[in-house]
Amino acid sequence: MIPPMQKLFILFLLLFFSSSALAKTVLVGSQNEYNLLPYASMYEDSTQKMTLEEVQKESWTDVTVEELAFPVSTKAHWLKYNIENNSTTSKAYYLEYDVSSIHFLDVYVLQKGVVLQQYLTGAYRPLDNRALVYHSYLFPLTLRAGERKEIYVRLKHLFSAIPANMILKEQTTLLLDDYAENVFQGVFFGVMIVMFFYNLVLYLMTRYRPYLAYILYLGSVGTWISFRMGYGMYTFDSLSVPVYRYFEISTSMLFTVFIIWFITGVLDLKKVMPKTYKMFQGISLVFLLSWVNIIVFLVLDIDGYYEYTSLLFFINFLVMNILIVVITAILALRGNKTALYIFLAWMLFVSSMVILALSLTDVIPPYNWIMPYMQASMVVEMVMLS
Repeated sequence: MIPPMQKLFILFLLLFFSSSALAKTVLVGSQNEYNLLPYASMYEDSTQKMTLEEVQKESWTDVTVEELAFPVSTKAHWLKYNIENNSTTSKAYYLEYDVSSIHFLDVYVLQKGVVLQQYLTGAYRPLDNRALVYHSYLFPLTLRAGERKEIYVRLKHLFSAIPANMILKEQTTLLLDDYAENVFQGVFFGVMIVMFFYNLVLYLMTRYRPYLAYILYLGSVGTWISFRMGYGMYTFDSLSVPVYRYFEISTSMLFTVFIIWFITGVLDLKKVMPKTYKMFQGISLVFLLSWVNIIVFLVLDIDGYYEYTSLLFFINFLVMNILIVVITAILALRGNKTALYIFLAWMLFVSSMVILALSLTDVIPPYNWIMPYMQASMVVEMVMLS
């Protein structure tokens, strides 16, 4: 017979573990939006090939929000959420993953162990695989009163860090937010298109070669941003998935080369600072070699080496930005008005990139104003440089 004190201790343990399990269940119904990060359980698949049935048998880890910003990795990450409708009416939600550039994103909706829906999506899969054609990833989730479902999510990205910011949002709320966002994005891309043709006219009138580099920069960076924000999938839907992958990588690498060519040309660094000119040319060469390496890895389907070229690209991009700021500052102090103008314009771009990097690495919270600020600073930079 179990003594009374032991019974109380066992009862306490049962209550503790049941409350812990309950704490990991997202109880929905009273709000329009829920951040799922605090409720995630995670499993790392080092083989990158495990199926849903296989990972369900493994031991999952309860993780903190800080751990759910995945670095460059050759692993696939699985997340699990338990969601229950705690209201007396049915609720219609969208599960949203607002990182358009993720390469592979698989979502499975289960109820009592049975798979109800599955979506094998990502930027490296056909657009038709998505639950909804949208610039980010939306997965419909309907819960009747008192109903409970399990969500399994598999994330895999090849050559940069990714967050795991899954959000559950009521469908009406999301559509209203989307309308306001589309107006802002329309203005942003509209300014980019106007600046592209404005500089094209300037080049045709003056035949000033640095402007050709700037036109190529505007075209490639605009295309790259459209890829990063998910709109490129609509524009280039006619391309096959492999060609789309090569195109995305090419724009991300080449826009940096084009801006280097523009800066060195417009400041005439070959004559003014020949050693710096050679340094910039070397950086351009490294970018081009990194681009070729990644294309080769894509063709050969080699995932394991992406992190090295990604690190090389990041270091090169950082050095390039620092050099542009330093060189333009030095020339501005010497009385070069063009250098002063470029310095002021480029500092806006650099500040936005620094803030974005700090948010992606969890140094500062991912505020809602960061992306609009980055886009606004890019618009001002483009207008100033034009």
